[in-house]
Amino acid sequence: MVKKQGYFSDIDTKTKFSGRIDEDFVKYQLANLKQLTFEVTDKCNLNCTYCAYGHLYGDYDQRKSSFLSFYDAKKIIDFLVPYFNSELNKSSSSTFYISFYGGEPLLGFNFIKQVVSYVSKLRINRTIKFSMTTNALLLEKYIDYLVEQDFNPN
Repeated sequence: MVKKQGYFSDIDTKTKFSGRIDEDFVKYQLANLKQLTFEVTDKCNLNCTYCAYGHLYGDYDQRKSSFLSFYDAKKIIDFLVPYFNSELNKSSSSTFYISFYGGEPLLGFNFIKQVVSYVSKLRINRTIKFSMTTNALLLEKYIDYLVEQDFNPN
């Protein structure tokens, strides 16, 4: 049955996408990535029952109050930049979003500042924008920075 559907036949990847993923396809997708989301932390300043981390869900992930390190984020960014600056990048005029998520990402505000500062100094052949998903309880404390860095609402 699967063979009749063409899954074991030669593929013309130059003219059409066959449903198979190969190395060239992955490289192209990396070069034209539209968004990268960092889960800054699983820690939150609330305890909402409807949250994906809440007890309402039978398979919820227990919070460990862990934070993503800038070192790990930097490795991901450094991995992507050569793809963004390659001839595979066909979306140089489009926007690439770096988003911050949590728990509550503003609890890791120093991490966010490090990422924004680092990315702002790189030569990247894309328009970079920042966005964040937040419960807004800490916005008053950080709003000036977020406006200055032109964060988009999520």
